[in-house]
Amino acid sequence: MYPAVAFGAGIALALLIFPLGLLFGLASYWDLVSGDNAANWIGYEAFARDAWRWPLFRTTLLAPPDGVNILFTDPIPLMALLGKIVFKATGWLPNYFGPWLLLAYGLQSLSGYALLRVLGLERAAALAGSLLFLVVPTFIFRYGHFPLVGHWAILAALALYVLMTRDGGWRPVLLGTGLVLLMVVINPYLMVMAAGVVVAGLGDGLLRRRLGWAQALGGAALLFLGVGVLSVAFGFIEPGRPPSAGGGFGFYSMNLLSPVIPQLSIWPGRASFILAGPPGQYEGFNYLGLGILGLLVLAVVLGWRPLLALLRGRVLLVLALLGMAAYALSTEVYAGTHHILSLPLERFGPFAAISGIFRSSGRFFWPLGYFLLAAALVALRARLGARGVVVLALAALLLQAVEIRPLFASVQQRAQAEAPVIDRAAWMEALRSHDELLIRPQYLCASEANRPVLYALGVVAARLGISTNSAIVNRSGLDCQAEALAFTRDLRHGAQGRDPLVVLLGSDVTPNLARGVAKAAGLACVGASFGYACSSEPLRPSVLALGGPLGPEETIGLNEPVSTFAGANGLRFLGAGWSEPGPWGSFGMGPESRISARLAQPACGDLVMEALVIPLSSGPYLVREAAVTLNDRAAPPARVAGPGEQRVLARLPNPGCTERVEIGLRFEGLRSPQQLGMNTDPRLLSWAVREFTVRTAP
Repeated sequence: MYPAVAFGAGIALALLIFPLGLLFGLASYWDLVSGDNAANWIGYEAFARDAWRWPLFRTTLLAPPDGVNILFTDPIPLMALLGKIVFKATGWLPNYFGPWLLLAYGLQSLSGYALLRVLGLERAAALAGSLLFLVVPTFIFRYGHFPLVGHWAILAALALYVLMTRDGGWRPVLLGTGLVLLMVVINPYLMVMAAGVVVAGLGDGLLRRRLGWAQALGGAALLFLGVGVLSVAFGFIEPGRPPSAGGGFGFYSMNLLSPVIPQLSIWPGRASFILAGPPGQYEGFNYLGLGILGLLVLAVVLGWRPLLALLRGRVLLVLALLGMAAYALSTEVYAGTHHILSLPLERFGPFAAISGIFRSSGRFFWPLGYFLLAAALVALRARLGARGVVVLALAALLLQAVEIRPLFASVQQRAQAEAPVIDRAAWMEALRSHDELLIRPQYLCASEANRPVLYALGVVAARLGISTNSAIVNRSGLDCQAEALAFTRDLRHGAQGRDPLVVLLGSDVTPNLARGVAKAAGLACVGASFGYACSSEPLRPSVLALGGPLGPEETIGLNEPVSTFAGANGLRFLGAGWSEPGPWGSFGMGPESRISARLAQPACGDLVMEALVIPLSSGPYLVREAAVTLNDRAAPPARVAGPGEQRVLARLPNPGCTERVEIGLRFEGLRSPQQLGMNTDPRLLSWAVREFTVRTAP
């Protein structure tokens, strides 16, 4: 009965926090998902609707032709695999995300109960203590990243560690190995945490003479071999390719004070506060809460002898937990907003590889946090007995639940259904008559403000089983500048189908540019609320229903000065490769920047562009020269005389007559302001252009 009550308590808490539409897969909720939930769902549905491929979790409905491994969309791969099998067999696509959330909450308290029981607590005390594992703030906080709600795996690993070091035998060894292998197809972070605890159990079990050499070495061999085989089979590791990695180690870390400083708490001024040096330290949110901190203080004061007894003979577990906690701090250690330590370990090749894969290091405090809670309850049980633990655990539970009410409210708000950002029915109808969705710029290159639209379009494309270039993955080596330049030359660049629907985001593509590139590709566009939808001519009714026609293309006249600072009317003539405008103008960004304009009247013969520019410079560094093209024809380079604002001239060979000017400025050897020590801007900048004029050559 006690395990069932513990499991039921977790289910009940999930039902109190989350909307029923989320938990039970209602279309009214899931058709409107955004954020990480949308990324998870899009990866799953694209995988399920695609053909079977190798590696097993690859789909080419996202980022064709190579496709992506849906491991990097975090859809809980094991559940996605089972869902695809069901879909291929029956045509019904199960939505497992809500049931997974219910299961994870139930298993959280059940695994906590199991851990406390194997540590010697009586059933009532273990049940009361198990409820505290449900209100660990970092567990509640992890909603929005479905696989990482599976904290029960850490608790199960700790319980199996106790069995390996107390009872020995093959059973806990095989269960521990099986748990780690299961985590390979749930989440790699949880897999590593569980593996750290299980491997410590094999070692400490051997040192404590509870496991023999065959059991310890056999378990380790099964674990490492199994992880390797599954990682290759499922595409997490691809032979001949470096492991997929991303930047951010040291940014997504834990603050040294995070476990003890109230956050998302009823403390004054802390309702929405997350302690962070760099902003990415939300990934290291590990506040323990007043209830749990209070138990830890009591355990140290009253039960320090039982605490030491618990640690005795468990040296490898202590080292594993402390090692993971140290990794959580990363090589850039912050205490509050103070940067107190920097270690150059990334220069060491193996560490650089590991930190690139497991870049969100702040999560690795979780095993130590759970162990501390369990250890405190064990120590207090030794001093105060089972009844004392029940009373203290329930008091701590009440204090904890009251203190972290802002955290509960925050999660409930994040879990609410999103408001629609597109006319879903209209976009479904339009996409049905096309064979591909191209989005410019795609998700990984788009601004944060555009992401809700991209989530919504991705959900529609996945539902229809239509491929899209806009893959919502959590790491990629995509060159956004190169892609932007490619699309200005050919709007169909990268298209795999014959009849794509092309979406251009208005924040990145001007009406003039949309018209020009669409016309060159044999497409026409309508204006949508967030940009433009372009398709082959004549536009079909379903596309016309997405928005209104574009007005006539704006032009510039010869000898007409055009300004490009913030708010100026010349911004509409800037193509790819420009920064957001400022009072200084628009900075060229990346190796190539383009100006695209239609002339008020055709121009015959050579042209000249005169531009008012400010080159990026610092000390001896100066962006001195730009290679120039007109309509992809090479022109003589343009040069600046030195730092500071100045006018440059570029002669543009034009052997015939033209009514369009596509001017390219290409730069070599660019460095960022960050590299130059000017500020933290990592962009490769060239010249800030404040004004330009096109005229006929003398």
